[in-house]
Amino acid sequence: MNITSRFQIFIASICLTVLNIALTSNATAQVISDFYWSNSYGRGVGTIPDLTCPSDKEGIAGLCYEPCKDGTKAEGTHCEDKGKGNKKDYERFGKGTAKKQVCQGDKEMDAGLCYQECRNGYNGVGPVCWGKTPNGYIKCGAGFAKNQSICATATTAMTTSTAVDLAFGMAAVSGVGSAPACAANKAKAVPAAQAKLGAKVVAEMLKNIFDVASVSYALAAAIDGPVRSLVEAQMTNNITPEKLKKITESLQSGIAQVQRSHAGKAWNSFEEAFAAKGAGSIGAQWADPFYAVRTITSFINTGISLGMMTQPCNPPVELANSMLSVVSAYTWPVYGQ
Repeated sequence: MNITSRFQIFIASICLTVLNIALTSNATAQVISDFYWSNSYGRGVGTIPDLTCPSDKEGIAGLCYEPCKDGTKAEGTHCEDKGKGNKKDYERFGKGTAKKQVCQGDKEMDAGLCYQECRNGYNGVGPVCWGKTPNGYIKCGAGFAKNQSICATATTAMTTSTAVDLAFGMAAVSGVGSAPACAANKAKAVPAAQAKLGAKVVAEMLKNIFDVASVSYALAAAIDGPVRSLVEAQMTNNITPEKLKKITESLQSGIAQVQRSHAGKAWNSFEEAFAAKGAGSIGAQWADPFYAVRTITSFINTGISLGMMTQPCNPPVELANSMLSVVSAYTWPVYGQ
């Protein structure tokens, strides 16, 4: 299988899983992060509440009425004198009020339905219990950030990602790579790269764009396994220091292999751009593989986007490369209570 095919398979299989983790994972993060997804769990499908009357009223014909006075009995919506049987000798209950919705047992009402109460440390919103904001963080969308600046950076990356639009418009994938779409992608490649990495870094990448793109493809294949392991560990609630160490070592091993196979100008061009952004050496000992994946996929996405400016349109590669934006924007750890 060639590098392009492996790249396409890697992105197609991983990007939506990453999005799913962001919303549903129960994994406990073991690393310190600027941003966390909020831990959450489902609390079942909501049930319809019971309709009951307050204890001081009685239900008749779907409404609640004051009880009849002593010496009278209920007869429909009237109170009739007991024993007289005179239908004309009665008093009215008054205007009935609607029955109240009540959740039985340990359930609580939310938006008109009854749900199991959330465990300590969680707040319920419909069928999902979300983790409460940890100390030292602020609420940020579906997660927590250390401050407003970090929140803005994280959420901007998510909302401006071209892949987010593509993910919501999968039914229109056939339009990716069409002449208008291809021209639009090429026209915005440099501005988008500059917004993400800065003009200076992009200028360096463009000087040796063929080499940068070549390394980008190779790295996409090299990080396939580690990213899959990271996804699996989150989905199985198996994020441990030992697991993170193994994933980090696997990332470093794959990166080192690409470095050996692209030694010289190709690797140096990519490394220079990477270091210029302040990310440090690509082969550095990262304690947080989430950071490694976010950073590397961001560079891979940019490198391939710039490299494709002079190439014929290739719809599968365009779509797969756009999906890298999802990985780089959404690969954050989940905070667990």
